[in-house]
Amino acid sequence: MLEHLDIRNLATTNYCFVRRFIELMPLETLYLARQSNADLRMFSEFRGEFRATLLVDRNHLDYESVTYSDMINRPHKLTPVYNLSVHMGPHINPEALIAKMVKQVYRTLYIYGDYHWRQILDFFHTDLRCVKLYGNMEMPRNEMTDFFTTLLGRLIPWVIILNENSDGTWIHYARQVWSDWEHASSFHAHDGQHYYRLTVTGKDDVTRRLNIRNWVPQPGDPEEYEKTDAEDNVVE
Repeated sequence: MLEHLDIRNLATTNYCFVRRFIELMPLETLYLARQSNADLRMFSEFRGEFRATLLVDRNHLDYESVTYSDMINRPHKLTPVYNLSVHMGPHINPEALIAKMVKQVYRTLYIYGDYHWRQILDFFHTDLRCVKLYGNMEMPRNEMTDFFTTLLGRLIPWVIILNENSDGTWIHYARQVWSDWEHASSFHAHDGQHYYRLTVTGKDDVTRRLNIRNWVPQPGDPEEYEKTDAEDNVVE
């Protein structure tokens, strides 16, 4: 198929073929190709706009930042390729926000603000590699088992809980659920300097890691403040 496409000058290539080729191109591949080919950017406008990172209501004055209202009212879709960061509040509808994207392909997800744990499930998808949860996450004690069980079923390799309202109760329920998981082939728990860590490998050969903050936030700490232990590797 590719031997018929002159990527250096798409204007000389059959339009129907070019359009079909662009329709089938994975989003990340298309995003990277657009960076170096002006013709491809023009011919692929129908696929929507892509950004490496999308910050929703994060109050950042940069290119990647957009308000929830502007996102919902955009005439065209806007898709984050690598990272989605959302500051949650009562005005944000996760399902409506996702609908303004072509597809969920972002690898990392950062959630801030005030939210119930069930609200953020729409942001989860099968290609996620890391989720970081900040702010205040509402999770009643009688729903903790459901939350930590849900994390096991979502196949996310690494979830880091940095919520201001997390405490030892969260660690207790997380350990109880993950250690008793019937689909586990191995389980390991470690109380590190800054995080309580759980690691489970399922019978599906997928390893899931959960870090729960075990330090007390101090007044004046930035919302996105976190600490790193020596045994942690950064997920890109």
